[in-house]
Formats: sequence, structure tokens, C-alpha cells
Amino acid sequence: MKPRRAARGKGRLPAILRPLFWQYRFDDLKLDEHQELVLLHVVTNGGPSHIAWLRRRIGDGAIRAWIRGRKARGLMVDQVARWVRPETVRRWRRADPNSATWEARLKSRPAAPRGRRQPKTPG
Repeated sequence: MKPRRAARGKGRLPAILRPLFWQYRFDDLKLDEHQELVLLHVVTNGGPSHIAWLRRRIGDGAIRAWIRGRKARGLMVDQVARWVRPETVRRWRRADPNSATWEARLKSRPAAPRGRRQPKTPG
């Protein structure tokens, strides 16, 4: 998908994403200022409608570049398979001595609680 250029609502995130950012003041988040955070939360915790929104807003190329830039650290193979071949992710993991630790943490991670918010906004 190609990204849309004009950001609606001055870059504010749509309400559909609110459950993914329970630990932040959602109304303070903006795509242009918090793109790394938005990518991480949508790719790791988002459902099909969240992923579709992200693909429309920034495009598959930008998502792929973000995944490649971090070599899929903190992401599971099935979360990034749409943009990066699983063999590539496995190759990155073999080259990274800490990858086994990450993989174990990701597999044992509990689901994020819904509806809770803390008064914290990223950087």
C-alpha cells in the first residue's frame, strides 16, 4: 500500500488505536512525533484493522524499512512476515547472540491490559 500524504486531525491517531496505547495519554500522541512508538504498538499488538490503518497511513515500504532497521528486534516472526521474509528474520536472529532471550520474552509476554491509562507521554 502507498501512504497517504495529508494527516487528518494534525497527525492525531484515530480512536480505533486507543486500546493499543492504554499506558499513554492517547490524545497527546501524534503519528509524526511518535512514529516509532506507533509502529511498535500497532505491529506487535494490533489486529487487522489497526494494521490496515498503519499500511494506509505510512505505507508498506516505511513499515518494512522500520523492521529492517531494527532487524526485527522485539518482534516475532509472524508479526513481521507480511513485510520481511521469515528466513531473513531467522538469519538476523542467528547473527544476534541476544535473540534467544528476546524470543523467549516475546513468547511468554502477557496480553496488554485494556482501559488503563497512566499520565505518561513519550518524549
